[in-house]
Amino acid sequence: MSADFDVVIPARLGSTRLPGKVLADICGRPLIAHVYDRAVEAGARSVVIAADNERVVEACRAFGADGRTERAWLRDGALEEPGPRTAGDAWRVSRFHPRR
Repeated sequence: MSADFDVVIPARLGSTRLPGKVLADICGRPLIAHVYDRAVEAGARSVVIAADNERVVEACRAFGADGRTERAWLRDGALEEPGPRTAGDAWRVSRFHPRR
């Protein structure tokens, strides 16, 4: 059985209540690595981490995940199809697409 869903994990380094939360060490790994693992375990066809900072992208590469900044999303044309299906999808897509 093949997975019929993709996962985009928003990872902002600029958390106001806990700065750097996505890179916080939890049992020897950054928090974002644990979130990524759960998405993979759920059977997603692909898992991409949408980062707002190169430090997050570097951490993603260190544990083997596909992490990209907004600039990379725009360059690669990611998330153009299909369009948003929920309010959460709309936020994720609008965050990584230029305004029209």
